[in-house]
Amino acid sequence: MKILINMLNDKSNIQEEMVAFNFSINRVKNTNEEIEMLFLEQAVRALNRKQANSK
Repeated sequence: MKILINMLNDKSNIQEEMVAFNFSINRVKNTNEEIEMLFLEQAVRALNRKQANSK
């Protein structure tokens, strides 16, 4: 299972990240699935800046 977390607010919200992390931990405990989490906020911001600068 992959969980994609993309937060685009002004600042990273550690509480939202912890909710996703805790969900993943509980999912692993209940189903023995492997969890892959991707936090993309900084990557998306960099792409948005690059796109804005190319115009």
